[in-house]
Amino acid sequence: MKVRNLLIPVLAAGALAACNDYDPGLSDTVMDNTEDELATISAYTHNFVGRYGAMGAEQDWGFSELEEAQQTRYADPNANMWATPYGYLMPPAISEAERKAVVKAFRVYANSISHEAPDCTDFFIQDVYKGGRDYASIGTLSTGEVITQDTYRYTAADGVTTHLSSDKLSQIYCVKADGTLDEVNRNNFNKNASEDCEYNHAMLMRESGIKGFTYHNSASGGLIQAKETYIFLNISWNEDGVMKYGTYVGIDFFANGQNANEQVAGDGKFDDWIFKVTPAIESGTGNNSAAGKPTVSPDDTPADPNRLTSETKRVMCEDLGSTYDFDFNDLVFDVYYTYNEENGVKSNITAHVTVQAAGGTLPVYVGKDSDEYEAHKLLNSSATNTAINVGGLRKDVAYVTLENCESTDPNDIAIYVDKGGRHMALPKSKAGNSYAPQKICVPQEVQWPKEGQQIEWGYGDFTHWVSGTVNEFWGQNVNREYLFVF
Repeated sequence: MKVRNLLIPVLAAGALAACNDYDPGLSDTVMDNTEDELATISAYTHNFVGRYGAMGAEQDWGFSELEEAQQTRYADPNANMWATPYGYLMPPAISEAERKAVVKAFRVYANSISHEAPDCTDFFIQDVYKGGRDYASIGTLSTGEVITQDTYRYTAADGVTTHLSSDKLSQIYCVKADGTLDEVNRNNFNKNASEDCEYNHAMLMRESGIKGFTYHNSASGGLIQAKETYIFLNISWNEDGVMKYGTYVGIDFFANGQNANEQVAGDGKFDDWIFKVTPAIESGTGNNSAAGKPTVSPDDTPADPNRLTSETKRVMCEDLGSTYDFDFNDLVFDVYYTYNEENGVKSNITAHVTVQAAGGTLPVYVGKDSDEYEAHKLLNSSATNTAINVGGLRKDVAYVTLENCESTDPNDIAIYVDKGGRHMALPKSKAGNSYAPQKICVPQEVQWPKEGQQIEWGYGDFTHWVSGTVNEFWGQNVNREYLFVF
């Protein structure tokens, strides 16, 4: 026996999915579930209420239409330009929020495998952070680590001599495709535009390459060309409700001089010097031909001054693999929307999803019931029964774009779980439902539990939030020992 639903198939084109008309939870009787699945939902609800008590009648589990963000995520097309004859837009300055997010990522991803460098020949290099110089701008990371100048002070092999990395690192070089070096500090620039050259600490590299990086280390008395001393990372962060992205190269201090006082092994953390690499984007003016030149915008779409951007929220899900497991980390994703609006009516709504974790051991699908949208595979794992980013196996986040959405409510993003070969749509989490929520919506900064840790162990106010006696569970009584941190 099945209970009839009102679910309309989702359409996709290429790598983009449509997220319209998803409706597997209009009521307790309008869901496409077998009797066994309904029994699982009932058992899950029974255990949930037994653990946390009665659910507040007005509890909407954090879901609603997302509000417009304070800023648009697109670059201002009228912003300052670099080297006007070349017709490139100047990248925005590095913000404090960006700097902190980037330093945290490089500190956490110690000894990480490098991401791929952008494939372009014209690009900007921006000086983001030099540890011994800029440490005071970081202070304490959200991981709890306190950054001081001594964080970047290294003891040489003789056990006596110390080196402050920022005093020794200089003269960055890009390695071109043919192996030749292109110095960032001096070569390849309009030497008559020194002010432009310094703007936002950015240097334009033309007809150059990012095969690798080399730098000068005065502690060694020469160039350091070892690939293991730097990595690339693609990093995302939230700033004023807007999800932003960038590619960065980080250097780990390393010295290989002849004498013991000139030899430093490094610490495996690539934040002694960090640069941002941004493909040069044409402004539509100047003499630069579009042929063979990168024309990539931050979202692979042209900047639209009339297009709005929502705030970013985090959705944490249960996959019903167990009816007494409430870690809400089986699927974790962040989402914001871009859209047009006229007279209060939104149109052309696109959801921008960042898959953060797949802590469950069942295949789970984000936005579309299709193999390419399975979360474990999106996180670059061939095994859909392996927990990812909840402790143990770590993977880079993945990005999904869902077009033609009906609303800016993350509750409307379809989530499917493979239950023994049958793909079940998780019901929407709504006020007044008699069944317990399989997904909750929270601010982006809320961390999800590690695998095997119940959510109330990390968030002592979760039970009060369920009943509706508090408006949030993540502000106080937080025990980060049970929470996952990248």
